[in-house]
Amino acid sequence: MNTSAQPQIRSRMVDFFSGRYGWVILAVGILGMIMSGPGQTYAVSIFLESIIADLEINRTTISLMYTIGTVSGSFLLPFIGRMLDVRGPRMMMMVTAVLFGLACAYMGSVQNAAMLAVGFIGIRLMGQGSTSLISRQMVNLWWVERRGMILGLMIFAASIIGPGLSPRFINWLIPQVGWRFAYPILGGIVVTVMLPIAYLFYRGRPELFGQLPDGRGSLADALAAQQAEQEAALNNPSAEETSTTKLVEEENWTLAQVTRTWTFWLILLGIVSFDMLGTGISFHIVSIFIDKGFSADLAARYFLPMSIVAATVGLASGVLIDRVEAKYLLSLGLFIQFASYLLATVMATPAMALAFVVLRGLNGGLARTLSNILWPKYYGRDNLGAISGFATTFGVIGSGIGPLIYGFGRDISTSYTPVILISSIFPLILGVMVLFLKKPKLEDVS
Repeated sequence: MNTSAQPQIRSRMVDFFSGRYGWVILAVGILGMIMSGPGQTYAVSIFLESIIADLEINRTTISLMYTIGTVSGSFLLPFIGRMLDVRGPRMMMMVTAVLFGLACAYMGSVQNAAMLAVGFIGIRLMGQGSTSLISRQMVNLWWVERRGMILGLMIFAASIIGPGLSPRFINWLIPQVGWRFAYPILGGIVVTVMLPIAYLFYRGRPELFGQLPDGRGSLADALAAQQAEQEAALNNPSAEETSTTKLVEEENWTLAQVTRTWTFWLILLGIVSFDMLGTGISFHIVSIFIDKGFSADLAARYFLPMSIVAATVGLASGVLIDRVEAKYLLSLGLFIQFASYLLATVMATPAMALAFVVLRGLNGGLARTLSNILWPKYYGRDNLGAISGFATTFGVIGSGIGPLIYGFGRDISTSYTPVILISSIFPLILGVMVLFLKKPKLEDVS
């Protein structure tokens, strides 16, 4: 990347925080991840029983509408990713916040299954897809060498407040105002918070504002120091090289190059497993707990310990991924997913249910770290929006199919056990295959 050739944009906000603006980006990125909540499965799952009763539809139907909505919305994510590369996070988040708020308002007006599918398209595309994609990729742009630790912090904070506390708030809100008013309230919160936050603080890559990633100071100073070192080396060829000035060193792939590697597709399958099967379980979590003799309130309350575990593991794995080969963490996450599903079929006591929740938290923490870090870690930042948008499409499609698989399995067998056992084979096989991954090299596909 020719850093010196990039146009410079003057931002009083970036200048005010000087070399510390990456921390501002982290803070508002966390907020963006939290505000994606109304479109995330952990929020939708709390509405599920109320929607089924109100619209008088069965579990397979609502699962199918969720699948149609999620998959349909996902086809726009590659476009969102490309626009993110072109327009930057600020404009994209402002537009997304308004559309997300409108989608939430629409959800409160649905009268039948077809309208529900349209509502799911809106909240899944704008929330689970666009809001989270824009927020995490903005953080990836501002942090490179310390990316693992920073995204670990992001996952930790977003998990505690998002899936940790949001389901309990929604579970309280629905009895107070009804589910039809609860969704517009959530949409109003999104617009009120994210529209000004995006305008004031969301920014594109630091080089555009004369800064280096990781809070390493001024780009102009770094370029000047690098030039001085090069001139000194030319004037004294016999001197030992002692250059300490380092700009960003990364391989930047195009989407076409990325898709020509087996590594990309195998990693993507692992992430799809997390999204598809994990979303399927989360979507029906209240029903799964009720089938096992637990209360719906217990299911909602178990989101908090699950999120605490996921947040802690996300932070730890964010640090580890800079020191351990990513394939081992990906494989571990898949094996934990397999183990958690086996436990889901036999849990009969609150202690076993808590153990299931802990395993889900372990899996979730690893999944969030890997899905956020692997693409920039392997393929650079220049085309990160396009690459992440393309990959996210498959993850979102998986997250749409998962609820349908489990809902249909439950309706035809009156139990979740058969479908959970069959689906658990997928992460087990993938976990073994991932152990043989090799990190791709750009020179091998150029």
